[in-house]
Amino acid sequence: MTQNSASTTPTTPPTITINGDNPAIITVGDSYADLGATVTDAGPGQAGDTNLGYQTFLNGTLVSNIVVDTSQVATDTIDYVAADTDGLTATSTRTVLIEPAASSVAEADTVTASTTAATTTATSTPQ
Repeated sequence: MTQNSASTTPTTPPTITINGDNPAIITVGDSYADLGATVTDAGPGQAGDTNLGYQTFLNGTLVSNIVVDTSQVATDTIDYVAADTDGLTATSTRTVLIEPAASSVAEADTVTASTTAATTTATSTPQ
């Protein structure tokens, strides 16, 4: 007598939940502390497993500590990548926007307006 036992191949990758704001918006010169992510796996035999770790990549580079350069306006990405015991992987991405301080924006607008006026005056053709 032959028995057929049905086996299922796991198809559910881990779930990564980013902690905190996404995108994270900070001002030039501020410090940034990443709040990380939580990884769970609801696949067969893995339900409720919250002991999965993850790797972090800052702008595509594997890092052990996330250190964002906030000295200038920029957009950075933090990828969280997790794999479960079945080899299924998941990736979630946080965007970190480093924006100019409000006073810098106003000053930049004033400089642009002055430069535009000076350029217009310098390029006028006398009649």
